[in-house]
Amino acid sequence: MSKTVINSHFDADGISSAVLLMKAKGLKLKNTKVLFPKELGFGVATGKIDYMLDMHPVDDNLKCTVYDHHENPPYPPKEKRGYKLIYDEVPTALVIWNKHKDTIPESEWFKVLVGITGDQVPEVIPPIIIKKNPELLERITYGDFSMHKFEQLSSPINAAARFGFHELAFEELYKAKCPNDIIKNPVLLKYKSLQSALKTQIRKSWALDEIPKPFIIKNWCQVAIIDTEFGMNGYMASSMAGDENITTICINKQTGAISIRGTFTSLLIEGLTKHGITAGGHPRAAGGHIPKEKTYKDVIKIIKNIL
Repeated sequence: MSKTVINSHFDADGISSAVLLMKAKGLKLKNTKVLFPKELGFGVATGKIDYMLDMHPVDDNLKCTVYDHHENPPYPPKEKRGYKLIYDEVPTALVIWNKHKDTIPESEWFKVLVGITGDQVPEVIPPIIIKKNPELLERITYGDFSMHKFEQLSSPINAAARFGFHELAFEELYKAKCPNDIIKNPVLLKYKSLQSALKTQIRKSWALDEIPKPFIIKNWCQVAIIDTEFGMNGYMASSMAGDENITTICINKQTGAISIRGTFTSLLIEGLTKHGITAGGHPRAAGGHIPKEKTYKDVIKIIKNIL
């Protein structure tokens, strides 16, 4: 018997989407192959697949079922695509829950919030999930501030993924029985510690002028350059946009990955796309990649001319 093949995005929403779809369909680990094809590019299928999650397929003729919420680039009309599309403008984990909540065990519903908080849209959390899991409203104290427990669900998953351990994050989430199995998971917390250490190292490299310091363009956009083999650009962009209350685009000089966070995300997506830089995502959070024929300096020139 051939295995069911799932290709999913390699962030918290994609990873939780894969877990929820398996729970909804009654798929078992031994009969399912879950792939996070980061090295192939966003939306590229690894051969024949059954499901693509949280990604826009590159091939319009792909034969599978797609669950997604990305609005950029726009999807072709139904008659021009080979796949079945289940789409909504909420995180893909919630798209799957909305479609299949009758077959997803209630004990698994808290995992929907991994995708929702990972995509930074807590306002779409279904109240029924909180009612079924009141512990999600408990507050966890960190030094001088505290956060709801649900706000901490995505960070351990994303931390492991940023260091390339997508499968590990998926496995830990798949077997989690309660929120604490994620938040206090020693395996995942190790990567949160590594993430914090690398953030400090990146800021030190700016202070020592080892790479260009972050700078602001025309009072509307902050540009930050990092140089690491790991997927830290999204984490740094989110942190800086939140701390400094300005739209931030973080470019990884080593990998070519781009992350955008903040009010003018859609404007940056549009401007970059017009100049051949692959970019897409959501109104306040997006990503992209620099093509081989361009450098991070080319991207900066484009940004300077958007406004």
